[in-house]
Amino acid sequence: MKVLVLGGGGREHALVWKLRESPRVEKIWCAPGNGGIAAEAECVAIDAGDVGAIVGFAEKIQPDLTIVGPELPLVRGMTDAFRQRNWPVVGPSQQAAQLEGSKVFSKEFLARHHLPTAKMYGTFDSPQRVYSALNSANWGQAESESSWKKLWKAKSYRSSF
Repeated sequence: MKVLVLGGGGREHALVWKLRESPRVEKIWCAPGNGGIAAEAECVAIDAGDVGAIVGFAEKIQPDLTIVGPELPLVRGMTDAFRQRNWPVVGPSQQAAQLEGSKVFSKEFLARHHLPTAKMYGTFDSPQRVYSALNSANWGQAESESSWKKLWKAKSYRSSF
């Protein structure tokens, strides 16, 4: 079996390490991989979030299975692109990945379906509204498509920045 693993973090390293132990796995590629993964698999210098580039690479190597680790390729529709071609892939659809990829989407989904969740969150359309919320609660979270998320609790309004 030939396996393509997408990502370059600790999760993907663990997946590659365990795949390497299987006698059924003959070849593993990892895009982009990292220095540790390189000891277990062939690392390929392709951005895991670049759906077109990954699809093109998969067409070339024809893996028997693809495993998508990070959320960025998931929220960009990587598994959907593979499923449209009837290629075996492990990972949620683009729509399902929204639950992990966007905290705002998740909170709205949970509220819409009356599922319990923490109440303290907000979306803001101006810096002043962000400042006001931070001033009253001394907390904040940032998120972006690049999967950078950070939650912090500040000692005071001024130290929030």
